[in-house]
Amino acid sequence: MEVHIRTDARAALTLKKEIMCHGISCFYIRPLEQDQVEFVFLALSEHQKKLLSYTLRNYSYAVTYLS
Repeated sequence: MEVHIRTDARAALTLKKEIMCHGISCFYIRPLEQDQVEFVFLALSEHQKKLLSYTLRNYSYAVTYLS
């Protein structure tokens, strides 16, 4: 399952560091319009999904799940 998370570009660097600190490294970031970026995760385990959810608690974001 693919997970796309859209957030503010100003928060992207901090969020990237937090995600990598939790051991999640298989993702890429692409710039979007209006000062936003999208984190794209191609394959996450259930444990990684929980870690990602925990990491995102302090951020404003939109998430899309693609199967």
